[in-house]
Amino acid sequence: MGGVDADADGRTSLEGLWAVGEVASTGVHGANRLASNSLLEGLVFGARVATDVAAHLTPPKGPWVAPVGAFDLPLEGGEEIPEVRQLMWERVGLVRTGAGIYEAERRLLTDLWDVLHTSIAGRVAAEVAGLVMAAAMRRTESRGGHYRADYPDLDPLQEQRVLVEPTRAVPSRQVG
Repeated sequence: MGGVDADADGRTSLEGLWAVGEVASTGVHGANRLASNSLLEGLVFGARVATDVAAHLTPPKGPWVAPVGAFDLPLEGGEEIPEVRQLMWERVGLVRTGAGIYEAERRLLTDLWDVLHTSIAGRVAAEVAGLVMAAAMRRTESRGGHYRADYPDLDPLQEQRVLVEPTRAVPSRQVG
């Protein structure tokens, strides 16, 4: 039920990035996830991921150098992050509608985007919110933990998992 597509060993499409537990979308539990299943999955897949990570470790080839501009922004900040949380809860939370998601996207892009991008924490909040909104807008049905009040029924044509590419999360603005 998580959002990061991962295989049975937790590998993602990004080399060196593994996902396990609530964040991983392995397809093991379908659209629903029960607490006891999550605990068991975390235990079993956590061990598998640890084994796979250990098997792929390579010694560093020299000193680590941060990319140019990596520390141009302060880590903390983004005093608007609580506003993003509230917006996401109200418009994109447990019960959502297309109109509410659209309103949340509009507010994020017009009122909050620039100020959120003045810190690393704010940038991450904006990007994650954009990805969640993109995925929620694409699924026009209710299934598992995703409930759209404007589409309350299951749609057999949407049985497959929905994957959203990060570069397509917020198409109306340049990211970065």
